[in-house]
Amino acid sequence: MNDANETDLTGRVWPVHLKPQEDELLSSWLTRLALAHGQTAASFFNLTWPGRYLLVRDPDLWNDQTTFELLARKTNTPQATVFATTLASYDGWLFVDRSRQSHAPWLLARHLNVRPQKWFGLQFCPWCLAADREPYFRRQWRLALMVLCPIHHVLLLDRCQDCGAPVCYERQSARELGDSHWALTRCHKCNADLRDLATKRYESSVDATELEFQVLIATTLSRGWIEMPQNGVIYSHLFFSGLHQMMSKLIYGRRASSLKAALWQNYAIDLPIEFVPDKSVSLERLNVAQRRALLRAVWRLLQDWPDNFIEFCRANKLASHCLIGDTKRLPFWYWRVVREHLTKSARKLSNEEIISTVNYVHKEGSQTLAPELNQFLSHHIIRRARRAGLFAARERQHPGLCPYCQANKRQFKSGFSRHGTKQFRCGECGRKYQEDYVSGRKRPRTIQLSSEKNGCRIVSGGSLS
Repeated sequence: MNDANETDLTGRVWPVHLKPQEDELLSSWLTRLALAHGQTAASFFNLTWPGRYLLVRDPDLWNDQTTFELLARKTNTPQATVFATTLASYDGWLFVDRSRQSHAPWLLARHLNVRPQKWFGLQFCPWCLAADREPYFRRQWRLALMVLCPIHHVLLLDRCQDCGAPVCYERQSARELGDSHWALTRCHKCNADLRDLATKRYESSVDATELEFQVLIATTLSRGWIEMPQNGVIYSHLFFSGLHQMMSKLIYGRRASSLKAALWQNYAIDLPIEFVPDKSVSLERLNVAQRRALLRAVWRLLQDWPDNFIEFCRANKLASHCLIGDTKRLPFWYWRVVREHLTKSARKLSNEEIISTVNYVHKEGSQTLAPELNQFLSHHIIRRARRAGLFAARERQHPGLCPYCQANKRQFKSGFSRHGTKQFRCGECGRKYQEDYVSGRKRPRTIQLSSEKNGCRIVSGGSLS
C-alpha cells in the first residue's frame, strides 16, 4: 500500500491499478483502489473527480460513460469490465428502461449521505468473505431477491452483528486499518471483522425448496431467460417484472394484513412485517428475514402455475383491479392469467332494477335529478335508461329569449361581457346578447369639448346651447 503523501494520481495509469474481481460491485472496487493508495474513499474521489460530490449518491448506480472511460484508462481495464461492476448493467436482464431514474426495482436502498443510516442495502456472506484471498463484495448482494448464498447454503447478513451498523466500507480509513489489514471487511463503526461471523451461531438453516428457488433466480439472471408453463421461453426481465408485481401486492394496501394471515393459514409462512394503516411498505427496504418470507410465499404461488395462484387469489378475493392496479407495463404471462381468471365483469342491471331505483329516489312526484341518481347508478346507466325511455329526461332551462329573432330555443351561454354581466349566444341568428342588462349609472355623462363649431357648444344628451 502506498503512502498518501507519495501517491500520484495524475499519471496515465494509477500506481496501484487493481482489477475488479468476478461479479465485484463498483463501490467495492473503488474502495479497494482508494485504500490501496492510502486514501479514504471520499479523498480518493475528490482527487480523481475534483468538484464532484460523488459519494452523495449511490456509486453503484452510476451510469456515466465519461467516468467509465477514466476508470478504464487509469486501471488499464476494458471499459466493458468496468461497466459490468455497476447495477446499471442489469438493465435488460433484471429490469428495462431505468437509465433515467434514480431507483429501479430489486435494487436495495442505500443512502450514504444520511447519518445515521436507516437502510441496510448491502448484504454479505461471511463465509464468502472468509474464503476470498482479497475480500470483496458481490454485485448480486445488492439485489432484493437474493437472500441466500447458493455456495455455502446460508442466509445472507445485512449488518454488523456486534453493533448493528449497516455495511459502509466507503467510510473506512487506510491509516486506521494499518498496512496489513486494508480489507473491506472491517465495520466502519466498531471495527469488527465481518469475516469472524462465519460461525455456527449465524448459520441459519435453509431448506431445499428455498435453495432451489435461489438457484433458479441466479440461473435465470445469468442466462437471461426462463421457461414458464403455458408461455414457453420468456426473457428474464419479464419474469422478474411479474415476480416483483406479485411480491408487491402481498404487502400493499389495506389487504396486506389479511393476506399475511392467509399465508400463515394456507402455507404456514410467517411474514414478519408489521403493517401500519396509511403507510406503504417498499420491497427494496425490507430486511433479509422479511424478503425471505416473501420469496417463500411467491415460490409456493408459482408452483403448478397458474393453478395455485388463481386458487389463492379467489380464496382471498383478489381481483384484477388489485393485482394490476396502476401499473402500466406488465409481462404478458402474468397479465393474461389475471385478466382471464381473476377479472370481475360488471353485472348488467335489468330495466326493472333501474325503474325501482328511480322510484326510490323519486319523491312526491318531483322531477328526478341526476346527482341523486348517481348515488345508486353510474352515469352510463342513467344515459342508457333515458335513451330507452325508462324515465323522462330532465328538461333543460334555456337562458332566455333572443331580443333579435325572438327565439327561445338553442340559447347558449357565452361567458361575460366587459361590464361583468352574463352573456348569451343565440343558436338561430348567431348574435350575442345580455339578459336583464343594467348599467347602474346614476346620471348621463357629459362630454366637455374645448372647440366650438358655428358658435354652438356640444353637450351630452344632444342639447345645443
